[in-house]
Amino acid sequence: MPGKVGKMSIIIKAEKIIVQGEQRRKIKSYSLLTKQTLPKIYFSCDVNYCFLDTDATLGIHLAGKGQTKYYSAGMYMQEADFHSLLASIKICGNRLQEINARLKKENEGWHGEETFVI
Repeated sequence: MPGKVGKMSIIIKAEKIIVQGEQRRKIKSYSLLTKQTLPKIYFSCDVNYCFLDTDATLGIHLAGKGQTKYYSAGMYMQEADFHSLLASIKICGNRLQEINARLKKENEGWHGEETFVI
């Protein structure tokens, strides 16, 4: 897989196969964060976001369409649809990186105990 793989990377493994003479991709597996572990702000407006749903499916919310598409391991896709999926995931990942950088800066120093005497 090209590119650097970090601890928060989204990983998708797919197999190239031929189905009835057509090139397809079979999703073998994926790894990404669950809804419960992603920052709440990630879901706060109608933009693309992706997550691992509670039933272990890959969910991708599509901005402006008001819908979430779900993908599962073992699913077959046409090559063009697979590349569209990858492009959507890249948008989601870039947005999450920006949010995490902003939250890290905003939350810097927000730890420890305080005592208030009134």
